[in-house]
Amino acid sequence: SMSDVSAFAAAVNVALYNQHHVVVQIPGVGVNAIKILPPVISTDEDITWFLHALDETLSGFYAGTGPAMSLGK
Repeated sequence: SMSDVSAFAAAVNVALYNQHHVVVQIPGVGVNAIKILPPVISTDEDITWFLHALDETLSGFYAGTGPAMSLGK
């Protein structure tokens, strides 16, 4: 179903906010993607920090330790 397609993007959105206070956007219904809208005044350090946060968040999903893994516990 359409909601299943975008479930991973929604989970990444929630995890990024909960763990790193990063706000991203889901581009639309049924789209398995996130939109990144950095400020025009972003520094190299800001971008590096964001990429680290995104990498850490995505790694958690693929390591079997993400939020969905704790639902049955």
